[in-house]
Formats: sequence, C-alpha cells, structure tokens
Amino acid sequence: MSNRGRKVSNNIHYDSPMKTTDRDYAEARRSRYPNTYRETPPDERSRKDWDHYTALTAESNAKDNEYFALRLQEEKQFAAYGRRDRQSVAKEKSFYTEHRAGLFPEQHERLVEPSRQRHEAMMSTANARDRYLVDHPYGYYDYPQRKRHEGLRDGAYEDTLAARLDFDKHYKYAGDPASSKRDKYGRRQPREY
Repeated sequence: MSNRGRKVSNNIHYDSPMKTTDRDYAEARRSRYPNTYRETPPDERSRKDWDHYTALTAESNAKDNEYFALRLQEEKQFAAYGRRDRQSVAKEKSFYTEHRAGLFPEQHERLVEPSRQRHEAMMSTANARDRYLVDHPYGYYDYPQRKRHEGLRDGAYEDTLAARLDFDKHYKYAGDPASSKRDKYGRRQPREY
C-alpha cells in the first residue's frame, strides 16, 4: 500500500519517563548514594553534568531572546513600511503577509543565522537534559523533582522543534543570492521558486 498523501510525523522520540513511586525512588536514591543522598546533585559526576546543562540552558535562553528581539524589530519594520503612501504598498504588504510569512525576503535573510543558532543551542540543551536523566536516574532529591525535570526535557524538545520550524521558514523565504530572479515587487525570489 502506498503512503502518498500521508503526513510524515515530526515527533521526536526519547526515553520514556521513569515509572516508580516516591518511596521506591527515595529508597533507590539512598542505596545508590548512601552518604550524599540529601544533596542535589548527589555526586561529583552528576554535579558536573548538572552544571553543563545549566550553562547550556542559559546559552539557549540568550539565543532565544536575541532571536525574538531581532524578529520583533523586523516585524515592526515590516509594519511601518509604506506608512506615508499606504495605498501603493497595501498590495505589496498583503502579498508578503500571505505568501512570505509576513516579512520581506531581505528580512528573512537577516533572521536565518540567528534562528539557526537558536535551534542549535536549544537542541544542545534538550539533549543535555535528556542525557542527564538517562545517566543519573536518581540525580534528583525526590521523585517529584525528577518528574518536573522530565517535563522540562519534553518542553525543551518542543521548543527545539519550534525553533527548527522558524529556521526552515526563514531559510525558505530568504532571497536566493545565487539567483537573478525577482518577484513582482522587485525583491529576490526565495530559494523555493
């Protein structure tokens, strides 16, 4: 049977969440870390891994803020474009809003690299969070703290997917510097055309 017309799933698969009880988790943690079970993280290796993904999270948040500040600036410039002569640019703006994700090709070009950096930083953070969960299954003070971290890991992968979609959108609609083709408003054609 052919799979034509079916949508390919973009879901990210990773380790399933730990299934245990608070009491079992506490006993397993106490047996694994008898002298330091009250500390989070409980040993030097888990402390090092914890510090690593915490640093990656800070870097990811900085890239995210940088990207959104630049994107907001570009969206404001797009909205302000042609305010003096609204009728002559109304069709042009509606074309780019409808067919180019609401920005001009040169604006997408400026957002390609920041969106790529944002995606890579978020992917590193999500992978580090997942690796910490796998390498240190009892690295949290208690089971609710572990469950919360599983949720943060899931959210990090969802944010990574959203960042990838933003990057793909900007790359797709950025003007192609290798092409001499222009759209009907004199701007470079996107790579897809």
